[in-house]
This record gives sequence, C-alpha cells and structure tokens, in this order.
Amino acid sequence: MEKFFKRITGGCGKSHKYSVLRQSGNVFFTMFGAVALVGAVGAASMQVMKGPVRTMSEVTKRTVAENNMIASAKLAVMAATNQADNGDCDSDGIIEPVPFVSGGGCTSSPSGGGCLPTNIGSALSDPWDTTYGYCVWDHGDADTYANSNDGNNCGGSSNFQAGQDPGGASDAPTKPVLAIVSAGPDRVFQTTCDAGGDYTKPGTSDDLV
Repeated sequence: MEKFFKRITGGCGKSHKYSVLRQSGNVFFTMFGAVALVGAVGAASMQVMKGPVRTMSEVTKRTVAENNMIASAKLAVMAATNQADNGDCDSDGIIEPVPFVSGGGCTSSPSGGGCLPTNIGSALSDPWDTTYGYCVWDHGDADTYANSNDGNNCGGSSNFQAGQDPGGASDAPTKPVLAIVSAGPDRVFQTTCDAGGDYTKPGTSDDLV
C-alpha cells in the first residue's frame, strides 16, 4: 500500500514538474514575441518620423539661407557706398555695387557671376556648404556717360555684368543692381547672371535668389 502511494505521488510530482516547465517555456516565448513586436513597431515609427524630420530640417536650412542672403545684400549695399568716389566708380551718376570675386575660395558660382567678397562681413557659404553666388550689374547711361556700361569694365574691373541703359542722365535703372544666390539642397547653380540687369532661374531649380 505504501509503495502504491509512493508510485502515485512520484508520478504526480513528475507530471507537475513537466507542467511547470511547459508553462515557463510559454511565458518566455510570449516575452520574446512581445520584445520583437515592440522592436518592429519602433522601427516602423522611425521610418514614419524620418519624413517629417527631414522636411523640418530642409525648411530650417532654407530659412537660415534666406536670412543670410538678406543680410549679405544689406552689407553689400553698405560696402558699395563706402567705395572710392562714393561708389560711383565710372562717374555716370549711379552707384555701382562691390564687384564679385572669382577663384580662390570661390569654388562654385552661377554662370555670369561669382562669389561674395570676403571683406564685407557676410556668411560666405549656405547651410548646404556651398558658397553663395553673387550677381552684380554696372548700370548707367551709355549715350551720355562715356565710361558707363562699357563692356563690364567699370573701374577697370571685369567682375560685373553690363547693366541697364536707362536712356538719360536723370533716369534711374529699374532692374536689380545685385542678387545673392544659394544653390540650394542639390548644391548646383542653375541660376545665371545675365547682361542687362537680369537673372534667369529655371522653373525646376531649387536655387534661392
């Protein structure tokens, strides 16, 4: 009788042991499954978040570039009035902007233009690490003033584009005197500085002007 009870007890003990092991295995399997699920959800969330974060970063860079360009234009105008002859380098009655620079640190610039002068105190590169482009025009009345609008040669400098001939000594040009250009996120200038006081920016370009 005693042996009978021992056999039953022993049998029940083993069954209980195996039951506990099976339950433990199920718990660990569930935990690993939950961890994997959390990881998958986290990875999916990161993919979803990348778009808005990237967009916000680009918007911030554009804002910084635009603010720098506004500041650079103001500094360039101030520098122009501080030039010799009160900024009228060809004596045509119209103040000429500071010429653009080329070569040296000017590694990239729009066609027909150059880069900002280093001595005006402005930021020289945009948030995408490309040098700002700089278009400048020598406006003036070619008919009345012999030295104006004479083939980009104001003050002996070739770093101008020929500007607009307003048609008379008392007429002022109506087109831009200077333009600051950022190549934008693609870091390639599609904008060109054209003679006559114009610039051309293709409709598909991401340049900022």
